[in-house]
Amino acid sequence: MKTDELFIKGLMQHQNRNNKEEFIEMLLFYFDEEIKNMSKYIKMPREDAIQSIKTDFIEYISENW
Repeated sequence: MKTDELFIKGLMQHQNRNNKEEFIEMLLFYFDEEIKNMSKYIKMPREDAIQSIKTDFIEYISENW
């Protein structure tokens, strides 16, 4: 099964919003490469940039859940 298909399947499974933490973990896994690529453009150590992006992402999802 393709990654995109797994992502869509996961979204549909979590549509009822019962397990927020699992849903966020799935999103972070899906966007991991994009997060790593974006971290190159932030002027701070790479690991700090990655953590900052993930933290902001989690915060955004939590606020808009």
